[in-house]
Amino acid sequence: MKKILSLALVLLAGASALSAQNAEKGLTIGFAGFFTGNSWNNQCFTTIQKAAGQDPAIASLVVANADANLEKQIAQVNDMIDKRVDAIVCMAVSESANNPVLEAAVKAGIPVVVSDHYVTSKKMTSQVYVDQLQWGQVTAQWLVDKLGAKGGKIVVLNGIAGNSDNNGRWGGAKQVFDKHPEIKILASANADWDQAKAQPVVASWLAAYPQIDGVWSQGGAMTAAAIIEFKKANRKLVPMVGEAYNGFMKLWIKYQPEGFSSIAPVQPNYDVQIALELAKRAAKGQKVPNRIDIPMVLVKDNTVKETVVNDMPDDYWPINWLPADKIDSIIAQAKM
Repeated sequence: MKKILSLALVLLAGASALSAQNAEKGLTIGFAGFFTGNSWNNQCFTTIQKAAGQDPAIASLVVANADANLEKQIAQVNDMIDKRVDAIVCMAVSESANNPVLEAAVKAGIPVVVSDHYVTSKKMTSQVYVDQLQWGQVTAQWLVDKLGAKGGKIVVLNGIAGNSDNNGRWGGAKQVFDKHPEIKILASANADWDQAKAQPVVASWLAAYPQIDGVWSQGGAMTAAAIIEFKKANRKLVPMVGEAYNGFMKLWIKYQPEGFSSIAPVQPNYDVQIALELAKRAAKGQKVPNRIDIPMVLVKDNTVKETVVNDMPDDYWPINWLPADKIDSIIAQAKM
């Protein structure tokens, strides 16, 4: 964890000259990052840094961390516009409030590619993301099926309130749960996809509710928190929705002999790799697809041992890097 965090902190210093030998001719691309409040977002910073550093067409990457603050991100994007960067990759704080500043960049002739966090504007150069509505629908249906015809009582761990990923995941899950009155939601909370924030929430629920039959969680670190607190309380583990977070998958495997079961969608960090490639191409005047849907990958009970990376820290997220030919293939398959 310390190694990942230290890498991320280096990136937050500001503009980074990545390929000095190309500085005279290469592109300058801005990266308006969401925040570094968890390890997944930290890996996005390190992934795009690595990708830019390996691309001879990119001279520098102007890196900004919004700390999940809308006003801060708007100011950072405006600064990139003023500096006349060649393109911007943005992980937007808000799905709608970011629209005006991002549209201003496009109007100024700067291509804007939104990565991971969807925005509602139709004027973006391109958007790259996993279908979060599907994320919620698939995982909620899995939990419904696990609980069976009798249903059960569940608790819900959501991410950051107002964030587009959070809204999409919970929106999809709610669509499913609303069709199943046998599922009773005891409580829900926004724990910001953070294990430390989720643990006291789950502990309070375990103290308040003698029966919890399932956990719908939209973040792997929060599901890890739920497992830890269930074990602390000497409560039998119940079906829990997870995510491909290394620490969670290690716990999943540990407790499989006890009958623990889960499903874990993959939210790949390589979203930002694809977004960077699109931004580079657009900056060169090439036509790019205005939307790329990353196919959703699911880790299941029979594949979790193949996915976990045992020699990496708990806060590591596997499936986070694509070779150039795979990126080219994904872009080529997208509709223009």
